Amino acid sequence: MTVDGRRDQVSGKLEAAALGAATGLRSTVALAALVVRRDDGLPAALRHPAAQAAATIACAGELVADKLPATPSRLSPRGLASRLIAASLAAAVLARREARNPVPAVVIASAAALGSAAA
Repeated sequence: MTVDGRRDQVSGKLEAAALGAATGLRSTVALAALVVRRDDGLPAALRHPAAQAAATIACAGELVADKLPATPSRLSPRGLASRLIAASLAAAVLARREARNPVPAVVIASAAALGSAAA
């Protein structure tokens, strides 16, 4: 493997960790970021301009809902599950874009999401 190939692998793992950490704090943000930038790993339907608007609205809605007193803790089972699923999906998009095995990216993103949710 070339130095550039290793650098790409490290870069992909760092990106998975960053998206996972962001998802641990706001469950919609990582997937929304991928949709808004029209990432090549996304299915065609999620690269449509309407998907960009929906992703932006979802992020804004989560931000507002998170401030409401009735909103459960992100550490509740439902909150953690949604964060782990979203982080895993975002990591799978990254792996698909790079035509790589998604398992390492999913594990890294999920661990980062758990860590940042607990922070």
